[in-house]
Amino acid sequence: MARNIGRSLRKLDSVNPIHGLGHGRLGALDVAAQSIASVAPTAGLVTAPSLILAAGGAPGSSMLIATLVTMLVASSINQFTRRLAAPGSLYTFVVKGLHPAIGLITAAALVIGYLFLSLASLVGASSYLSQSFVPLMASTRHGASVVIEAILAVVIAVLVVALLAVGVRRATVTMLVIEVLSISTVMAALVVAWFRGSRAHPQVGRSLGDAWGAGGGLTTWGTGVVLAMVAFIGFESSTALGPETQRRMRLVPRVLSRTVLGVGAVFIVGATLESALLLGLRLPPSATPVSDMMTTLGYRAAIPVLNLAAAASFVACATASSMALVRLLLALSVDGVLPASLSLLHPRRQTPQRAALAIMPVLCAAPAIMLALGVAPRPLMDRLIETSVTGYLVAYLLVCAAVLGFLPRIGEVTVRPMVAALTAALALAAGLVTYCAFNFRAGVRLPTVTLAIGVLLALAWWCVMKFRAPNRIDRLGNYDHPSTTDVWWGPLPPITASASASAGQQVVDHESGSRR
Repeated sequence: MARNIGRSLRKLDSVNPIHGLGHGRLGALDVAAQSIASVAPTAGLVTAPSLILAAGGAPGSSMLIATLVTMLVASSINQFTRRLAAPGSLYTFVVKGLHPAIGLITAAALVIGYLFLSLASLVGASSYLSQSFVPLMASTRHGASVVIEAILAVVIAVLVVALLAVGVRRATVTMLVIEVLSISTVMAALVVAWFRGSRAHPQVGRSLGDAWGAGGGLTTWGTGVVLAMVAFIGFESSTALGPETQRRMRLVPRVLSRTVLGVGAVFIVGATLESALLLGLRLPPSATPVSDMMTTLGYRAAIPVLNLAAAASFVACATASSMALVRLLLALSVDGVLPASLSLLHPRRQTPQRAALAIMPVLCAAPAIMLALGVAPRPLMDRLIETSVTGYLVAYLLVCAAVLGFLPRIGEVTVRPMVAALTAALALAAGLVTYCAFNFRAGVRLPTVTLAIGVLLALAWWCVMKFRAPNRIDRLGNYDHPSTTDVWWGPLPPITASASASAGQQVVDHESGSRR
């Protein structure tokens, strides 16, 4: 028995590959803040229902089905979070479940998802802030307003990187406070607007059923569900904080599932009220549906407050997405895919400062340049979000498929998780095809082209590693696990025959003493 224990302990690495991050410093609120901020429910509420209506769908039922599908995806991801804690999140899970090459494709899809969502959030934050403090910008596109929006995007990007650098705990607390205040403001405004709007306009009350009715044919209905799923992207980002979380095998899966349920409930209620107002007031599709509703109902004074709440939500989303991106770059650096310098941590704050500084030029320059060139904020934000969604859908599809390979590999096959993963994978595959077809019909090529470039780069880098450093391939997918220094005060001494016999005799004496 003692010999078996010694052999199992000697299988541990001498050093934990994820040893630098602050282990066990985050609690349930920190993990929940990461997922909630990435989803950005306030930003989703001010954009998703009007997009679903414009596509001919029913926002209420679309949000309900999207919540159920996202729950299946969360259940599949939790098959890994209950067993592994990795800053690479879905990338590491796919490596363990399918193949390292597919893992690199997942990493490329996640980089696209995290990066483009961060850029879209920066554009959205600067746009809504400019509308809050300079009302003239809401309806004009003068040169001064363009410069101000570009400067705001740079300032917000610097603020986001500063939050990443000061420490994850402060960043998550800030994101949680921002999201609670912003979503409370928007939900309160929607409830008040619906009650008062239904009194002044009876058709608003009758439009509640239309928010749940079938929106045309099967294609239109499916498009509405896919657009509703767009509101949930980023919910899994808290898995990147697994190594830094207390009781991570229990806490992260629980927070992930409850976050989807809570955010889904907010989306269902909010989308129903907002779509009923849009339909009842007969407002045409626009880039600012909530502002249009408030203007029609005579609540123009509330518009700056709502714009400020949406801007705050976009700032939180940019912070959460960048935080997940930084930890993904850290994981790729530890695996040898990216330069080792990206894995350097701040000696006191234990944050991936080098990776955060690496993404800072992109976050600062890309939105500012595009806005300074005169690209309108809303179309720019839409293109960035569409590209981000494509990356997320691919990553979710691959991690659900990875469950089908992971559970048989570890000998823990049960019916329920396998069926859930298969159902989620099929739903995501159908959703991805529908979403790409929807974009192509609208003349949008950027998401598909960007994803294709990312996949080709991932496969090309895999071939390079296979040829130049084949030993690195076996080391892909590092995750946080105990080392010999965590179990003993240093490496184990070699086990001799006399030591094994002595330890075995102690076990026998202990057992016989307990029986006596």
